[in-house]
Amino acid sequence: MNKIDKTETLTKILSHRRFTVDVFQREYRWGRKQIEQMLSDFQETFEEYYDPDKHDTPAEVMNYGFYYMGCIICTGGTPNKIIDGQQRLTSLTLLLIYLNNLQKEQAGMGYHTVQFEDMIYDDHFGTKSFNIDVDERLHCLQSLIDNNTSFVADNESAQNMLDRYKDIQDLFPDELKGEALPYFIYWIKEKVLLLEIDTPSEDEAHTIFLTMILTFRLWSTLNRRKSASSMATNCVITIIGSTRRL
Repeated sequence: MNKIDKTETLTKILSHRRFTVDVFQREYRWGRKQIEQMLSDFQETFEEYYDPDKHDTPAEVMNYGFYYMGCIICTGGTPNKIIDGQQRLTSLTLLLIYLNNLQKEQAGMGYHTVQFEDMIYDDHFGTKSFNIDVDERLHCLQSLIDNNTSFVADNESAQNMLDRYKDIQDLFPDELKGEALPYFIYWIKEKVLLLEIDTPSEDEAHTIFLTMILTFRLWSTLNRRKSASSMATNCVITIIGSTRRL
């Protein structure tokens, strides 16, 4: 699919950014089913463009198609507080950590190395500041980066993050490893899109969140026969129009 207006790539959304999580949405609750669906969707879309038997350099990824992953709603300021979207951002962060670790395992095999750690954390004089800055998750994220298999989670979100990371390890397709890996990483960085909606206050953010739900339900009801990309485009246009009126 083509790029939807007003959306941004994961590089733009995550690089050198800090997000906190609204207290009412603190826990990370995605299950194995959601991780499996995410990886399946990514693989299916990526393989529409990547030919394992005919490719030269990762620069070809510039001409690959996009994948739209939905909206995130945040309050403005630094850091941004996520009102909706932390499940996707957390899952994407787990995937990025896995891809970075997998890339390190493949070091020395002659494959191109992609630099993208700044989408996971910023390094301030040796201290890591993670893109999703929640105290209860910091030790878990660090253990995953370090491949520390002895880490024991002490809260629900951290345990679920460990479980979902293991799911990614189990479910990540062999077809995307090896020579295909740098191509896939560049595609994730530059071709997976999110619509970020920033608002001045939490009240406005919650209003937009409700508008988004109602809008998507309306489009789903009225456009059941349309393609997913067409529905996504129309839904985004409607949401953008609604937020401009708030």
